[in-house]
Amino acid sequence: MAMMEEDNLQIDVEGTLRRRLPVALIAAGSVFLVAILLMGWLPNKYESWSTILVEPQAIHKRLVEAGVEDSDLNARLHLMTMQILSRAKLSKVIDEFGLYESDAHRMTREELILQMRDNIRVEPVLPELMTDQKSNRDVVINTFRLFFENEDAQASADVANRLANDFIDQHIKDRVSRTTQTLEFINQELSRLELEIAEVTEQIAHVKSENTGSLPEDMITNNHMLERILGDLRDAKRKYDDARSDQQYYEEQKLSNIWEAKTSQAESVTPEHRLQALQLQLGEYRSRGYTDKHPDIQKALSEIAGLRDRISAQKEADASGESIADEVKSAGQLQIEAAAKKAATEVASAKAEIERLQAETAGIEARIGATPRVKERLEGLEMAYEHLFLNYQDFANKKLDSEVAAQMERSQKGEQFRVLESAFLAPEPSFPNRIVILVLGVLLGGLVGVGLAFMVEVLDTSYHESRPLQDSFGFPVLASVPLVILESDRVTQRRKSAKLISASVAVTLLVCLASVGGYFFNNGLPGFLQGEEEVVIQEPPRSLLYGFLYDEK
Repeated sequence: MAMMEEDNLQIDVEGTLRRRLPVALIAAGSVFLVAILLMGWLPNKYESWSTILVEPQAIHKRLVEAGVEDSDLNARLHLMTMQILSRAKLSKVIDEFGLYESDAHRMTREELILQMRDNIRVEPVLPELMTDQKSNRDVVINTFRLFFENEDAQASADVANRLANDFIDQHIKDRVSRTTQTLEFINQELSRLELEIAEVTEQIAHVKSENTGSLPEDMITNNHMLERILGDLRDAKRKYDDARSDQQYYEEQKLSNIWEAKTSQAESVTPEHRLQALQLQLGEYRSRGYTDKHPDIQKALSEIAGLRDRISAQKEADASGESIADEVKSAGQLQIEAAAKKAATEVASAKAEIERLQAETAGIEARIGATPRVKERLEGLEMAYEHLFLNYQDFANKKLDSEVAAQMERSQKGEQFRVLESAFLAPEPSFPNRIVILVLGVLLGGLVGVGLAFMVEVLDTSYHESRPLQDSFGFPVLASVPLVILESDRVTQRRKSAKLISASVAVTLLVCLASVGGYFFNNGLPGFLQGEEEVVIQEPPRSLLYGFLYDEK
């Protein structure tokens, strides 16, 4: 039973292929002819690349710190791509090299720039000696390749070199600009800090000038002055008490005439006689070496001045005829009056001294009381000054480092990009791969032909065998009449086949000619047909330094 089903299946497949072979051949041939047309009409595109080397900083990092941080792989690729694919740069390159002239009349400038961006790519070159690294983070990337693809091989190489050089120039400008901007920012911060330091310094000076004597450093001096003035105040009060006691004593003596009661002299002494006696006594005191500051001499001088005033008043009264009602006082009374006046003077002087010392004490105490408040203000200002000064010193040190870094970038001693290998003329087109297109056309044509044949067979509702007919109606087939082919039918069939083959050959030749014409139309005639010598394109030079490390395309 299994053998019979396999025979029937084999018969069905063979019948299907026999009946649908023309359809399959036409479909497969059509796909194959389309592939031939694509082979001819797709323009050649040539890809060239420039190898860019990232050179590390020439000066050791311990001596000079770079003003621009080193970026990782992704950041470098992003930076390079954004630098190269900017609209202004690509538009300038399109105009300079006359790219996409055939597309300029039907595409806008934005579309041309987008098309050029699609033809540019940047790839890192991984060292072959580091391919066994665990991850990309362990691989140090220091070489990149800049690819550009175009229909003209010379334009492809020229544009690749131009983009690489433009990127290197822009990279240098960016690094110099960054270090310069850093230096400008530091200078602005230094200027700001200088102004703030000047303001704080002025505030400190203003506080000190407004609170002279109440500053923290004046606290010890104020305490010493307060102690001294308190001591002087105690002495002044003691002198005041003594002078006040003497004044009261002499006032009592003057009122009670105690001195006159005790004197043994009966007659009154005239002012002239008393003046002479005092002058003799004053001469005796001075002969003993007493100075004018001696109490006895001061007492005598005071009494002499009083007697002279009395004598002058008496003479004036005698001249005018008037009499002096005052009685002539004795020498003791005159001495008591002089002593009382002196005591009153000493009381007034001591009182004035006490008031002065009390005022000074109040002032010093006020300054001492204001010192904590002044100290708090000064401490706040000094802390702000110290913070600003530390920031100023920090930025001053950073300024020195930034100046050195900027000078290093200007002299191109920092990290820089250098063209390791310039772009060369591509020896062969990078697109299209015509062999691949041909193979894909054959494979795809065969699949399309077989698939279309089976689809037509499935959609066909007619019966070609007795078994399906018997299964559909449930009646046994008693007999089947085979197809009778006469000689005339065979001749007609051969003529149809010959016409079909001729038509297929003609169509194939036309397609091949169209493909060849499209190839010459898009890529031009070869050199030997143009009467020119064929240009021999050499293989790209291999780097003597990195050729054994990197995979070159």
